[in-house]
Formats: sequence, C-alpha cells, structure tokens
Amino acid sequence: MEPTYGNMSGMCSDAAANLLDTVPGRMLVHWYLRAYRDADPRPSVAAFVEADTLEDFVDDLVLIIGEYLYGNGANDVLEMALTAPATIEMAEAICAALRHPSRNTLASPQTHEGTITELSLPRVRNRKRPGALPDGAFWTATPLHDGTSDTWSASGENLRGLKDPARYTVHFDPDVARIVRIDTAGDWAALIAEHPLEYRGARVPDWPSIAEEWDAVHLSALGLLGAHPRLSEVPYDRYEAGGYRHSQSGPWPGVGDWSTVSTAWLRIPERFEIRPTTRAAR
Repeated sequence: MEPTYGNMSGMCSDAAANLLDTVPGRMLVHWYLRAYRDADPRPSVAAFVEADTLEDFVDDLVLIIGEYLYGNGANDVLEMALTAPATIEMAEAICAALRHPSRNTLASPQTHEGTITELSLPRVRNRKRPGALPDGAFWTATPLHDGTSDTWSASGENLRGLKDPARYTVHFDPDVARIVRIDTAGDWAALIAEHPLEYRGARVPDWPSIAEEWDAVHLSALGLLGAHPRLSEVPYDRYEAGGYRHSQSGPWPGVGDWSTVSTAWLRIPERFEIRPTTRAAR
C-alpha cells in the first residue's frame, strides 16, 4: 500500500457508492436530501452542499456517529432508494465537497490537547481487547475555526472534565511523514488485510505491525462516515438496541470507536515539531 497523504483528487463514484453502503454515510446523504427539499430558493445540488464548511460537516458527523452507535438512526435509511438519481447526485456532491482542498483534514499543523512534559516515542501496542484503536499512540486532531478549536473538542472527546486543556500545534512535513489515509471501507479493510490480527473470529488491525510500515493513520471525514461494515455484506438488524454491535460485526470492526476525525501517530517522523500555544506555554 502506497502512502495516500492528501489524496483527494479524482472521481468520487467509488467513495460515493461507499457512503451509500454504510449506515453513517446513508444518514448524511438522507439529511442533505431532506434539507435540500426544504431549501428556498433551491440552488444546484453541488452549490447547496458546497455552501457548508468543514465545521458544519464535522458537527453533522458527530451527531450521526452517535445516532448510529447508540441510537436508532439507521432505521430511517435502511430502505433508501439507492439507485434514485437524486440520491446518487447527492452522494457524489457530498463526496466532492469533502474531498475539496478547503476541507482537507490532514494538513500541517494539527493540534494536540493535554499537558506535554516531555515528548517520548510512541510505544504502540494492541489493547487488551484488540480493536480499531491502538494503545500508546500520539493523537492529533484537525484544527477548526481558524485554529481556535479542533475535531476533538467539536466531538466532546477532548480530555473530558478539563474546561481549558493545554493545546499544542503539531507540525510535520507531508513529503517525509508516511501517513495512510482512511477515506473508505476499502481503505480500512486493506490496511487490516496487510496487518491482520485474529480476534474472536474477526480480523482487527495489528497496530505494532502497522507501526513498522507507517508513521501515522489518519481517519478523514469521509473515513469516519464510510469505514464501517458495508450493509451489502453485514445487514443491519433494525431491532437491535443501537448500532454498536453492527459496527463490530462482519470480517473487521468499523471505526466508530475513533469518535471523530483524527490522526494516530505510531512513530515520530523526521521534521516533526510540537509548538505550545500561548495557553499551553503558561
């Protein structure tokens, strides 16, 4: 697998189809279809979607992932007309918007929250219950609102209980860092297939093995929507209490446990620098 840093060009057909084959992806398409029907005046589909910022998308994704994992959000989208031209056009427009350079979630710098006393090399391990998350990684988030917040704080997952955690900017060289970008279920499945760990009848990522090849794994906005069990392969039981069980079903687990757009650094590459913000430096 070749590094896919910043690879947001090309046609969206495959990624759009992936959105329509996962619960979170369908939910976002469904939300936009409903909002577009109520729009007055009504621009083109592409212009309607393009009007939203990365911050708007992130806010929607946080709600959608929560509804998928712990609510009944899937029930509204299981019978969507997937071949309807309006559905396909909306999925393509969302994919194109999320791949636009203005919404690139993997740019330098990223942010890290939490007090850093001394930077040590990540010691990546598999968790006691192996799954979608590594243990011992150094985590960064995508800046939002001109750097005043980030995807962690938008999701509510940043250092819960701390009202004002220290924040740092993390600078890296995209030409040096080897980062695998997860945009689709296929990206995630391929990474696991190359670095598999058998656990309870499924394959999960073997994080120490991944760390031998990659500096980091980045989950993009598209990946947060689409790197989940495909409905064409793992049917959703509408009578389940929430979708967390579905997210862990099938040949590999989905990325729901990541919670938000983020980057797991498995090792520190050259030209990697952490700079404290004014607040962190106090």
